[in-house]
Amino acid sequence: MFEAVAGTAGAIHTKSEGFPHALSLGPLPALAEMAGTDGLLFVWASDYVSTAGRKVLTVLTAGPLGAAVPPGSPTFFVALVDSRTGDLLWFSRPTLTNALDLRSVGSAERVVRLAFEDLSASLGR
Repeated sequence: MFEAVAGTAGAIHTKSEGFPHALSLGPLPALAEMAGTDGLLFVWASDYVSTAGRKVLTVLTAGPLGAAVPPGSPTFFVALVDSRTGDLLWFSRPTLTNALDLRSVGSAERVVRLAFEDLSASLGR
């Protein structure tokens, strides 16, 4: 389900345009109604942590081959969806650096702060 949300939002998201598309939520509206909620918050995160060997390979292939093996990096998506209509209300995919490691509490907190920093402004609050 979140792959559909993230794929749709990623394709249409810009800060100035808003979200002209609605998503098909399947059984989620009924579940949201039973829970008494108006919105659904989707969160997806992944992190590819480079081993020492991969880091060495990145350095060694960067010079002679001109194309380095890319290091792992974290990815984080958050989407707020209206549970009745499927309208995408807000989407965030912060730009993250390889220096962040989602296994670390400090890095995870920073990623969450980055992802949610524009939520209030996006919702007009």
